[in-house]
Amino acid sequence: MNKDQERDRLARLMLLSQQKYGISIQGDWRHENFFRFLQISPSYRLAHLAATGGVQDLAACGHVPQDYADVVKIYEAFGDVWQTDFWNWWVKRAQYQFGLRCPPRVHRFATLQPGADADQQSLDDAQACLDQYFSADRLAEGKPGSLVIAIPLHADRATIMREVSKLMDEAEQSFGPDADTGQFKFLVNKIRRQTLDEARRVAWARAAAPKQPLYVIGNRVGIAAAYVTKEGVRAPKDNRRDLMVIVTSRQLKRALVFSENAARGRFPCSDEVDSIDFDFKELRSSIIVHRNWIKAELGRLKGL
Repeated sequence: MNKDQERDRLARLMLLSQQKYGISIQGDWRHENFFRFLQISPSYRLAHLAATGGVQDLAACGHVPQDYADVVKIYEAFGDVWQTDFWNWWVKRAQYQFGLRCPPRVHRFATLQPGADADQQSLDDAQACLDQYFSADRLAEGKPGSLVIAIPLHADRATIMREVSKLMDEAEQSFGPDADTGQFKFLVNKIRRQTLDEARRVAWARAAAPKQPLYVIGNRVGIAAAYVTKEGVRAPKDNRRDLMVIVTSRQLKRALVFSENAARGRFPCSDEVDSIDFDFKELRSSIIVHRNWIKAELGRLKGL
């Protein structure tokens, strides 16, 4: 099996696993919002470019935050957030940093009838189930310690349960210390999901149209319906456009603060931070990279 075939095989297994576990990992809306704000953080982007060779000399990049080392630590923990999707990022990386994993399940790999030989179809089905578990489902569950055993069904159940319990005890004794429970925790405050969503949507819209006036960005995002005006000639004695500029500018500032705090492991957080200003052309470029990756991945998965 070549590398492309192996990649396709794992993609199929992960897709099946996502159907089983996807709802579980998105129970807390803050996880996906954290992922999205890392995507728009200028400091996090700088750490990514520095780590991947896109930037050779930080001094030539202009302003570098005094706490840039903290951003680097977050990048080392959470990695690339552009050429991936939330599911893969969570399963392969983020869940271990937060110490929040899907509860492990009991998996059945095969059932053999008494007195019957295992035919080829039974062997193939069991192998497929084992492959699914080892390559995808166990990853989605956070790689729990597991014991794969065969349990005879036609025997004294009390004896069987004692033997299973003994095997479990012996297996647990061979395990090392428990895995790290995660070092990153979300802040508990009154910042709402809608507040984060509106700020991020304005930043995305600004990146998509960096030369448009701010009131146009606000109109298109629809953040303040009362201040929406027609684009073009300004009506006399109508200050709604000015008010829309104020609201939109405030949302951009919020987006920057939320994203830069996320890049330091503080989320959701509206505290002032030594940040790098948005470069909306660069932000647009990174959003396009992510969308192109998603489009290509969806096309590949449909082909599977």
